[in-house]
Amino acid sequence: MKNLLTALLLALCLTAMASDRAAIPVGNATEFSYHARYLLSGSGRHIMRLEWPHDTDSSQYKASVEILASSTDDPLFPAKTRYVIQRISGDSSSVYAKGDFECRIGREPSFSIVLRRTPSGAALSLGADKAVETIAVPFSGDSLIAEAGEGAAMQRHSLIIRSIQKHSRAPFDSLDSLLGYIAASNDPMESVWEYLDRDINPSEARLGGKYIFATVHTPDGYDIVYIDGAEKTSGDWKSLDIKGKLTNTAFDGHYDLTWLAAPRHEADTEASATIGIGGEVLEFNFPTLRSRLRFRRASDRTMQSVQSR
Repeated sequence: MKNLLTALLLALCLTAMASDRAAIPVGNATEFSYHARYLLSGSGRHIMRLEWPHDTDSSQYKASVEILASSTDDPLFPAKTRYVIQRISGDSSSVYAKGDFECRIGREPSFSIVLRRTPSGAALSLGADKAVETIAVPFSGDSLIAEAGEGAAMQRHSLIIRSIQKHSRAPFDSLDSLLGYIAASNDPMESVWEYLDRDINPSEARLGGKYIFATVHTPDGYDIVYIDGAEKTSGDWKSLDIKGKLTNTAFDGHYDLTWLAAPRHEADTEASATIGIGGEVLEFNFPTLRSRLRFRRASDRTMQSVQSR
């Protein structure tokens, strides 16, 4: 299956000594996700760092994460996590943000630092198996530096630079071909979904229809392939159009969401999606619009209706 929404996926899967520093170029990308995954020793202090420039004011930002834990039968369960983000300009230094939280890491201790940039801004996410803390940060540079300090070693790190083509079609000859592909798939995320419910702020957003769509696997996530359901803008969408994109993140069951509204502009650059309720419900969250949509796996009745088209 070729990738329809053009993406450059640069995966740097490597091991490094705890004292190693990894420099990662991001160029002039306006949208990327960098994920550093660290192995932890399981006792004592664990230090992880991420640095990046902010060329707008010629400053440097340094994020330091410290996990305190003791060696017990359940190492790092739960563990106290502290973070400090410093802004360094010339010889002066100030605290941009700091905080602490408890993080349940488990018997095979590891931790993730994720820096994501979109056209609307950048944010740092911290957590073990999911994002526990997310902090908005400035970013206007062309590189990152990741480092594993005391009690930590870099397990892997990856960079995804994404570019969306807004007038794409799914690579199927017909709707029947798409449905046949979905029916034969062993990937539970490849499915047909139908509208379930909504929680929409009417001053910020409106529902364009009770959509039916399919999710089709790509190298970095899933394409959202429109099937039916658009009402107020029905002329803008045709069956097999690409309606959006689910992009993998560091956290299982959680995706960055690109959702194209009419006339094919991105509805919310901070949107995300989660799979829940036993894998039966896909929820789209649009934080800047203060709205959400939920979809469920299509019922037999809906599938019969779709197949009769």
